[in-house]
Amino acid sequence: MHCRAGSPPRHPSTGIGYDVTFRLASRARRVAQRERFIVVYLRDERGGRYAPVTEVGAVPFDTLLQPGETVAATRRFLVPAEARVAGLVVARGGGGWFPGCCIIGEQGSLLHRRTIVKLD
Repeated sequence: MHCRAGSPPRHPSTGIGYDVTFRLASRARRVAQRERFIVVYLRDERGGRYAPVTEVGAVPFDTLLQPGETVAATRRFLVPAEARVAGLVVARGGGGWFPGCCIIGEQGSLLHRRTIVKLD
């Protein structure tokens, strides 16, 4: 999964809007596949989380991809103007936490901090 952030336009009543485009790609050669339980959110310097705005028709992260197929999935985040965004977090959520929660060094483990992707 690759991501690219658009420029953060000011949103008059709610703060700043961030549009982030993810490239979902399959490296499979023979079978269709999908990634389940993916969650994304922006994190500010104080540890606050900002989930994407729900948009009808948005490409879901668990889209079934054919071998070698690539699709784009865009998410919009609205962040208060006073928040200083530290970056984007891509993680597993829901029922997809086991066995990663118990593997030392795994990003989803209980003792590992989430990786934050800096936005341009």
